[in-house]
Amino acid sequence: MKRYQFIILGFAFLLSSCASVSYFGDRYTPVKSDVEIYYSVHDVKKLYKVIGRLTSPNYNQERLKAELKNYARTVGGNAVVINKPDVTNDGQSVTVTADVLRYADE
Repeated sequence: MKRYQFIILGFAFLLSSCASVSYFGDRYTPVKSDVEIYYSVHDVKKLYKVIGRLTSPNYNQERLKAELKNYARTVGGNAVVINKPDVTNDGQSVTVTADVLRYADE
């Protein structure tokens, strides 16, 4: 029985170490096009509306961007604007938030 407890404990630890994206906002039909990444709303040249906000723990930057894009696509977003990360006193970024944009012509 102890062997199974270690397997279950290991599996639970593995799941807890995986980053997760949380979303709060409206949902539309998923988009088929590639989701664009921006770091400032001033760089967005199309008319848009913010349909929601994504929040994720900060870990690997490329993996995080891919997950944000994928999640935004599933909720009907055309673009993601990554906001300034929350930072702890020791300078480590803890979470990243991003606004999900839907273009007006969609």
